[in-house]
Amino acid sequence: MKRSRQLARLLVAALVASVGAYAGWTRFRSPESMAQENPYRVWAALAKGSNVTVHYVGSDNTHAYFRVGVVFSSYYKVPACAVLMPETFSVRHGRSYTVRFRVQTAEAILRGATRCHENDGPFMGELERS
Repeated sequence: MKRSRQLARLLVAALVASVGAYAGWTRFRSPESMAQENPYRVWAALAKGSNVTVHYVGSDNTHAYFRVGVVFSSYYKVPACAVLMPETFSVRHGRSYTVRFRVQTAEAILRGATRCHENDGPFMGELERS
């Protein structure tokens, strides 16, 4: 009985350590190297609202980078022409912030969608800080 408790404690400690290591590893790796180009995942996370957290982490010349999730997070990149940010900065050179959809008229969405001809994904429009 005593041995099984020790084994259970050891397993719980190993699990907590591995979860913490994974969470830290995803925070310290570069978003450019980890990001998947999947604008639909970012769009779906934004559409879910309060269930999923979406952070803007920066941009480069061609893409805007987002971190989706809190503990187990993933990085995604979206063509810069498909999203209008309230504040942009280079990746790792600014403070990330949480974003959400901004309520827009259909006319504004259609007008903005013409900015990005090479984009295969959804036009997300203007995002705002939440």
